[in-house]
Amino acid sequence: MANSSSSTPQVRSTADFPKDVSKLSREELEQAYYAMRTNHKSLALSQGRYKTLANQYKDKLLAESKHLGQVITTLKAEREALLRQSSQELQLKSQQTEALESELTEISTRLEKLAVSFDGITTSGKLPIGERFGKLFVAIKELIVWWREPDSDESLGAMKPAPEPRMLLDNEQDDDFKKTDRASLGRNLLDR
Repeated sequence: MANSSSSTPQVRSTADFPKDVSKLSREELEQAYYAMRTNHKSLALSQGRYKTLANQYKDKLLAESKHLGQVITTLKAEREALLRQSSQELQLKSQQTEALESELTEISTRLEKLAVSFDGITTSGKLPIGERFGKLFVAIKELIVWWREPDSDESLGAMKPAPEPRMLLDNEQDDDFKKTDRASLGRNLLDR
């Protein structure tokens, strides 16, 4: 290897040195010997520098490799944590979706039952206004009971349409007249 720095001489080719030294004089031998020695010294210095640099680069490469290994381990751990977190979020979203779907199904079922209850008011035909208001109040009561107790299906069972009232003959008395609470008395007064 040729070195371009000024502190070390150029490494000479082996062709510069004689192959057969038997024909050389003592002075030429000494000159060839010193040239070879200088060349060898230069090569030894270069080799030492090369080994030093190689060791430095090797240590640096090992440190970088170790650092990259730590970074890869950290990134893998973060990726696993993100995967777990996203999996948990997906499960939570799935559970929330299922809960919302069941809630929507329950609400639609209850609303259908309420609609059936209110249908009894509109399909009553020619009833006196008092009886219509009575049915309306019963339906509103069912709505309020349903609204206050959303988990209770007992109130929904009571929301069946009211039976068609039969017309009373003049000599028959309605059981409502026997009731003494204020609402029944007021309702009876409105019917007459």
